[in-house]
Parts: sequence; structure tokens; C-alpha cells
Amino acid sequence: AFVGVVPFLMRHIRPRPFPPLPWLSYFREMNVRTYVHDRHGNPGVWFFSLDANRYPAVRIGQRFFHLPYRHATMSKRGDERIDYTVRRRGTERTTQLTWRFVEPLGTARPGTLEFFLTERYLMFVHDRRRDRLMSGLVHHEPYPLTSVELERADEVVLAQNGLDRGSAPPVHAIGSRGVDVDVFAVEDLD
Repeated sequence: AFVGVVPFLMRHIRPRPFPPLPWLSYFREMNVRTYVHDRHGNPGVWFFSLDANRYPAVRIGQRFFHLPYRHATMSKRGDERIDYTVRRRGTERTTQLTWRFVEPLGTARPGTLEFFLTERYLMFVHDRRRDRLMSGLVHHEPYPLTSVELERADEVVLAQNGLDRGSAPPVHAIGSRGVDVDVFAVEDLD
């Protein structure tokens, strides 16, 4: 199975039709995910964790989307060479990622690893209170991908999720300048 460590910036986050709110609608996030299919063969993502630096966003994600959000202090420096750090609240260790955008690649072609990893339009979650599996639609245009040179990717966030890659380097790294994403309410799986 592939496990993805995906750091990014959230911008203009809000329920439709409301406008974005200063401070609350803008935050950093990093998720640790794997790539799954439901019993009908529909591809989606399963989140081990989502770290975010806005506590209200963490609580909303936990409460309304049943996502395993954690509150963290986070920083991002740079636009072409990016240093991204995450320290989950209540922990001593910091995850550090550093990468450099290299060359635009366009959108992923069906059948490629990039397509497998980026073109997912469902998320699967567990409602612990009711002990139910749920899914939610995610809509976005195909990601404009960019090759990246990964300079640093430590294992802290993997260890925090009970995962271990050992001494092996990451098998794949890719970036995107981003797209607009719509996330819909989660519903019980049929």
C-alpha cells in the first residue's frame, strides 16, 4: 500500500454561500493518508491523521466530517524551495519537510502512479460515536503537477501514526501549486 504525506495550505475555506473569514479560512494542513477502494471499486483516500494549525478548523473537521484532525503548530517558509514544519500539540518532536519545485508536468495521465495518487474523489472516514464507516465526495479539477526535488522528509509524522518506512527513502514525490476543492458532507456507506 502507498502512504502519502501531504502538506499544503488551505485558503478561502468556508461553507457555501458564505464568504471566507479572516484568519479562520486560511490555515496550514498536513495529512497522512493511504489509498483505498470501497466495496464497489470506487477509489478514495483514508486518513491516518490530519494536522492543522487552526483549532476551530480541527474541531469542525472532527465534529462534522469525522476526520482524525490534530491541532499542531506549523510553519511554512519559501515559495520555490519550501521548508514545512509540524509539531503536533502535546508532543515534543517536529516533522520537517523540505522540497523544491522543479518543472511543471501538466495533469496526470490515466494509468500512471500520479493519476492513482492525485485523482481521488472520495474520502472514507469512521464515525467512532456510531461505529459506522462513511464517505464524502471531494470535487476538484485535475491537479497541475510539478516535479519536486525532495531534500528532507523525516519519519516523525509516520511514527506518530504507528507507521515505519525504515531506512528506505520515499518512493515518489510530486507537487502541485493547487486547485479549488469542494468537500461535501459525509454519509453512511451503503
